[in-house]
Amino acid sequence: MTRMRGALVALCLFTGAPITHAEPPFEFVVEEDKTFGSTDGRLVFDEDGVRFDSTDGETRRTWTYENVKQIQVLASTRFAIKTYEDQGRLKLGADRTFNYQVTDGTIPVELVSFLLGRVEQPLVAAVVPAAIDTPPFAVPVKLRGRVKGSHGVLALHGDRLVYDAATDGAARVWRPVDLHAVFQSDRHRLTIDAYEGGGDATRTFSFELKRPLPTGFLDAMWDLVFAVEGAGAAR
Repeated sequence: MTRMRGALVALCLFTGAPITHAEPPFEFVVEEDKTFGSTDGRLVFDEDGVRFDSTDGETRRTWTYENVKQIQVLASTRFAIKTYEDQGRLKLGADRTFNYQVTDGTIPVELVSFLLGRVEQPLVAAVVPAAIDTPPFAVPVKLRGRVKGSHGVLALHGDRLVYDAATDGAARVWRPVDLHAVFQSDRHRLTIDAYEGGGDATRTFSFELKRPLPTGFLDAMWDLVFAVEGAGAAR
């Protein structure tokens, strides 16, 4: 039992070097994906917002954090910036999303830590900062996927719920503002609804529990949901 508990705690220690005191701006060499082709440039996150400058100097996009509907760190080399900009007549007022592929290096945990502390709106964080504590609650799980699932640990770290997984893009860090609801239909399954997609759009994460939830873990997750006034559905 002691060996199993030690292995579980080890799994909860997120991969990557310990958090440093790196500060913005954070700059990345990227490709901006388009319907036809792509545009090379640099994507910069600073204290005030996000900026994309194309290499050829023909394109500059600038958003304050308040004017971004949702920042999505989708994987170790992928960003999506969902904006309030209309796509145009053919899209009937749908909001515009800009997708960026990092072509040199990977997204550092320091940027994610910065965004988690700076951005007030819900965001998507698939890159997990290094753990600085031993979680009071943790359980090994499988996240079900449309084609293939992922395996990892669901744990509570302070005021953040974390699904840590080795599969690139599968992990998540949720603050109270990122969570909509938590449900447990039976002792083997847990569902988390998170704000993902911008605005009131949500995504459902369905977990299979490899062990029963520790006593108090479900209540602790609901405390996070209700930490934001008016958030969440009824238990």
